[in-house]
Amino acid sequence: MIKKIAFILFIIGSLILAYLAYNRLKASKEPNVLVTDHIPNNVSCVIETKQAQDLINQLTRQNLIWNALLSEESINETNQGIQFFDSIIKKNNSVSELLKGNSLFWSFFKSGDHIDQLVQFKLKETNDDVLINEFLKTVFVKDASVSSYDVYEFKINKSKWLASLNEGIVYFSNDLSLLQSAISLDKKMGISANQNYINLIKTNGKQVTQVYINHAKSSFIDKSLFAKESLFSAAIELNEITLNGYALYDSTSFLNFTKNQTPTKISHYDYFPSSVISLMGIAISSANQFYTQFEQSFSKEKRREYDNNWVVINDSALFNIKHDFIENISYEIIYANYWINNQPQSMQSISINNLETTTQLLQTISDSTFVSGELNAYRITKKYQQLFSFYNHEQLLSYAAFYDDALFLFTSKDMLNVFTGSISSGNVLSKNDEFLNYANDNFTQESNFIYFENTNLIKSTTFSPLVNPVFINPNADAISKMSLTVKNQKQLMQV
Repeated sequence: MIKKIAFILFIIGSLILAYLAYNRLKASKEPNVLVTDHIPNNVSCVIETKQAQDLINQLTRQNLIWNALLSEESINETNQGIQFFDSIIKKNNSVSELLKGNSLFWSFFKSGDHIDQLVQFKLKETNDDVLINEFLKTVFVKDASVSSYDVYEFKINKSKWLASLNEGIVYFSNDLSLLQSAISLDKKMGISANQNYINLIKTNGKQVTQVYINHAKSSFIDKSLFAKESLFSAAIELNEITLNGYALYDSTSFLNFTKNQTPTKISHYDYFPSSVISLMGIAISSANQFYTQFEQSFSKEKRREYDNNWVVINDSALFNIKHDFIENISYEIIYANYWINNQPQSMQSISINNLETTTQLLQTISDSTFVSGELNAYRITKKYQQLFSFYNHEQLLSYAAFYDDALFLFTSKDMLNVFTGSISSGNVLSKNDEFLNYANDNFTQESNFIYFENTNLIKSTTFSPLVNPVFINPNADAISKMSLTVKNQKQLMQV
């Protein structure tokens, strides 16, 4: 009888333990929620990392660029937030454990001239809410202005931040309305429902650290190049920050001209003067396709003027010289900016297959010829000075000359003289060791587009830098050089 009672008690005890273990397991499972469901789709930039502490160390303690940028207010404010959260992670072992291998999302929203920020991560287990709630109550002060859920406030260098835990996601933000909007966000309005974001994630693959930028909502990078969305993996070294990933094409972007062109190694910048401020190159495998896309970028009025000019030129030449000129374009176009006599100047080269056809074109569209250095030069008639203005439709390319199987075009006689003087003296990029070392590190691969910027020099000019000066203080010597390469990848740009 005693054995039977003991056996029954054993069975009951086992059932109770199993029931408690089941409830514990049920309570400890991962919350069924996505952080990306609660990041509003009007976000400018999202940095996601699975190694928050490593990224913080690499950026704030081991990168010269980041530390040199701290004089800029927006960067400094972000840095203070990073250091605050770093101290939280280090002081609280439980929070530190929660973030190990767990994705932390740091989002930025452009609000006028101000940047609102949102930091989020998901609980690993639902029963971690007890730990986080206790942490929030202990470290921060409850905000009595919100009654629907618990919100806590704290200060980061006199700036008010807010924290909350809601349905398995921990939120931090420097703006109450952004915090509330993220918590109550309809899934359809989150970036997880954005098909462009989904496609970029699929193509780029999940990375330890990745950066998503919505260029339509951000003024971070020049919109003449990037107008839609991009996603990059990030690598941080002592004196370098590298982003590799993909971007979407947009018809308003200059990069749309490179679409469907075959990539090649772009290198025909050898004879450009070495004092270049910025330089870009385009691979041209189909000149007809390039010209078609170029012409489609005009306004109706501009297209009418452009077409009429070519009709007059063709009539003067007595044959379709436009067609022959386009067919004569070889493999790349290089465009470069210079600062001459305290004025912005530019020049452009177009690789050509034979000299005769293009010479006839120049003779048709020019009103005079003369000698500059050792080169025969042409002054282009004013109404034809925008025919080859690929990058800036309004720019006047008023002088031309041939050199090294290429047609060179110039915005002024000063620019032409600097070019011919550089050729004579050997003061060209092919003999500039500093530039060549950089080019050998960054421009060796086949691509459709390259961009190079001497950031030390561009801040003293009126040229627009690749990155908005609001984000990189033009007075800070944080970055000496910056570059960009783009290669076609199906319907995306590999950047």
